Order: sequence, then structure tokens, then C-alpha cells
Amino acid sequence: MIADAIEGLISCYFPNESKDFQVFVKEYKKGVLGISTSNNSLMLAFSLRRQREASKSTVREVSERLGSSSPNAYARYEKGKTRVSLDQYERLLQAVNPRQDFHLRIV
Repeated sequence: MIADAIEGLISCYFPNESKDFQVFVKEYKKGVLGISTSNNSLMLAFSLRRQREASKSTVREVSERLGSSSPNAYARYEKGKTRVSLDQYERLLQAVNPRQDFHLRIV
């Protein structure tokens, strides 16, 4: 059900890019879930946008937190047009929603 929910949300946010998008969920010990996708750039873009919306921040505000004067540069991340490393993704998440504490793990 989690995979279906994520795939449905992705298709709403990215209708043109989500045709072949798939989510794979693996349950580990103690209720820990692992999520992988057929298009990680799209999944990261979706998560950035959702976190920004949750924090009620604008693209311009996030861009300023990142020290950039160009909102278009950040917007490329939310569109899945720019590939990011895990370190860069953590930095982006912190700028998108500074009140949230993020803990990313690779399993």
C-alpha cells in the first residue's frame, strides 16, 4: 500500500515524468522500511517539494537559505532536473524545512 500511495502522489506531482515510475518497499527489522524507486531523481524532487510545502516556505525562501540569489537554481532540484549526492540532499532538506530534523540512513 505504501508503494501505491507514493506512486499515486508522484503521478499527481509529475504527470509527464511518472509513466514508468515504480516504488519498491522492503520491511526490515523493528518496523524499519526501505524504499527504493526506478527513478531516484524524481523521488528526491518529490520529497523536497513536499517538505517545502509542509514548512510553508517558498522556492525563493529556500534559495535564500541555500545562499543563492537564483530561485531557478533550487527549482531545478524540485523538478528532478539536477542530480544530487546524499550529502547535498541532506543540505537541501535542511534548507527546505529547517524546523525538521532529518536522519537519512543507507541500508
